[in-house]
Amino acid sequence: MFLPQSREVFIKKSTGEPYRKGERFLWPSLGETLREVAEKGAEAVYGEDGEAGKKLLKDLAEMGTIIAKEDLRRYT
Repeated sequence: MFLPQSREVFIKKSTGEPYRKGERFLWPSLGETLREVAEKGAEAVYGEDGEAGKKLLKDLAEMGTIIAKEDLRRYT
């Protein structure tokens, strides 16, 4: 399955081509997520106020899943 968000990360805006092996690309949202998980641990994803969890649920909803906040809380 191709996720439209992948284009923003893996396709060069200047050429419309994918990055090649060895080329550097930036993925700021992944950095933000990893920083939050490093600071808050599992609460970042499974906690009530974790931004990473909120973003995950938003992405999952856009993909048509039925996973909800309560499902994440019960997972831990």
